[in-house]
Amino acid sequence: MVSQAGQPILSGKQIVLLIVLLLFCMPAGIIYLAWKTSGKTGLFTSLGCFGTPVLLVLLYCYGPAEIGENLPRVSWLQEDASDVSFYKSYQFTAYEFSVSEASFLKHTRWEFQEIREPVTIPRYNTRLIKIDDCENFEEYRKKTSVTVKNGLYSTRRQSNGGGYTAAYDRETGKAYITRNPR
Repeated sequence: MVSQAGQPILSGKQIVLLIVLLLFCMPAGIIYLAWKTSGKTGLFTSLGCFGTPVLLVLLYCYGPAEIGENLPRVSWLQEDASDVSFYKSYQFTAYEFSVSEASFLKHTRWEFQEIREPVTIPRYNTRLIKIDDCENFEEYRKKTSVTVKNGLYSTRRQSNGGGYTAAYDRETGKAYITRNPR
């Protein structure tokens, strides 16, 4: 989860604090529960010790996404990127923007290959449009993905599902990127 400025909401120190809370509060809760099993206060305090850090981590991982559509510019992309649309969350990030091919290649660290066969990539709105809102699956697929026939493509997927997919469409001058952290 990121702020409007594209900066992480939790800093490194805050993440360390969450980890310490998880490591300390849970055992403390177990000890306190064992010590005070005869009263409701002990039970509620123990549940609080268990629940608070877990709730904070869940809120961070599954909290609301940051969404933007057709923005002229964002601070977290190169200066010449325009018409930016994005969906950013901990679990799934996708964005697309207009940019020159040279600038796109200059600002990415991935190795790209020429597209020989059409490549279909999920768009930023994949998590925003519900399949029930479309008349059929084909309409849903057309709205939530793009097929690039002429351009560049790079992908890396890990065995746990994490990784990235990136493409540049020469016909439209748009870049499409999806990532997930797993």
